[in-house]
Amino acid sequence: MGVLSLVYEDQSVQWSLSFVLGLGWLVVGLSLSATLLLMHMIKHGEATKVSSYFYLVPSFTAVESWIIFQESITPLAFFGMILTMIGLVMFSLKKQ
Repeated sequence: MGVLSLVYEDQSVQWSLSFVLGLGWLVVGLSLSATLLLMHMIKHGEATKVSSYFYLVPSFTAVESWIIFQESITPLAFFGMILTMIGLVMFSLKKQ
């Protein structure tokens, strides 16, 4: 995507407080802390158990957007979330 942006975009940035705060949150709050948390979880647990948590990311993102932005969650999406959580519970119980 970086190469495509170099070709098709004008490479100008409109600096603003909200842009800097958002960029800072993405770099420090999400990327750095998520990577450190992942490394901590891998160090203190099984890698397969840690990787299974990645299946929860879409569900939590949908719930977060429902809470913050009042986006709707369709019945099919809700069913998928429940099915994913049931699968993860079955996976963790199987390992014990």
